[in-house]
Amino acid sequence: MYGLIGPNGVGKTTLLKSICALLVPDNDEIKIDDLVLNRSTRTIFLRHIGSVFIQSDSIFDLSINDLLVEHYYFFNIKMPKNWNMLLKKVSFVPLYVL
Repeated sequence: MYGLIGPNGVGKTTLLKSICALLVPDNDEIKIDDLVLNRSTRTIFLRHIGSVFIQSDSIFDLSINDLLVEHYYFFNIKMPKNWNMLLKKVSFVPLYVL
């Protein structure tokens, strides 16, 4: 377990959100153990990172479909062709089909 400590406004939350692929850096890059965090290396990091954010208001505005789409996108996983079948397996009725 690690901690990130610093004064208000120095970018602690922004750094953590960038590492978790919730934000994409505009100009700079993030390196962890000499590996640049980018779209192709994101899945390597995300498999080893767990995070809990206190303010998760935006997640409640998303449909089940949107949450699953985000999951597949963040973990760089190919989405299944039969989206309805997946939603039925987890006991959800699709709100709309991609």
